[in-house]
Amino acid sequence: MRPAFSKRGRSRRVSQPNTRAQLARLLYGGDYKLRSWLEERLQPYVLAVPKNQRIGLTHRADEVVASWPADRWHRLSAGEGSQGPRFYDWAWQSLDFRWTEPGWKQWLLARRSLSDPTEIASSFVFAPESVSLQQVVRAAGSRWQVEEAIELAKQQVGLDEYEVRHWRGWYRHITLAMFALACLTVVPRGRAKKGAQLQEQEVAQLLPLTVPEVRRLLWRLVWQAPATPEGVLYWSRWRRRHQVRAKHAHIKRRAAKRAA
Repeated sequence: MRPAFSKRGRSRRVSQPNTRAQLARLLYGGDYKLRSWLEERLQPYVLAVPKNQRIGLTHRADEVVASWPADRWHRLSAGEGSQGPRFYDWAWQSLDFRWTEPGWKQWLLARRSLSDPTEIASSFVFAPESVSLQQVVRAAGSRWQVEEAIELAKQQVGLDEYEVRHWRGWYRHITLAMFALACLTVVPRGRAKKGAQLQEQEVAQLLPLTVPEVRRLLWRLVWQAPATPEGVLYWSRWRRRHQVRAKHAHIKRRAAKRAA
């Protein structure tokens, strides 16, 4: 069977498009070959690019974003963070001069900080032309979940603490570290299904069990001989109660700033 050729003169694999967007940092967003490879496979992506990224022949990304009117920006949440919804101002512009497969489109997406309007990040977007800005924002925000998981693995299970000389040893360490993180993540969910022994009112005042808290409890209750289990659990409830108070105060403070 002969391969199908695009207008760019290169062969591409004809298959069903993958609906999961690929996410990447600045290092990859500016790579034309990577973007072309994904587009030929109808793989949606949201790839961050530097502010000096060329848009067309004469303009830079930051220059294009600076020319947008104020009514183009929309305040949207990129997902839940540790301190509530991640709100930013978002705007985009279709890049109609770029050729794409029928039914697909490219955009320049910009994210502006609420606390510092001069802090603007840009990304290239490739997706079906029916996609909405809210869907693109959600896809862009999901990258933080991946980064948070990697950072959490470094802090809690020593993902980056290895001294190996060969790929096999590195692979074994990474696999074991991610398996340990998965176990620590599953423990709070299993506990929630069985039901907590605390009163409902007290549970509502506690921050849900996190991976660091589960690791701390396992260390004190299982891996290290505790003085009294009651004391360990008391300090766990104390920490989580104060954490949820701090979270609510932070969300209230941010809401007041937005209202002002």
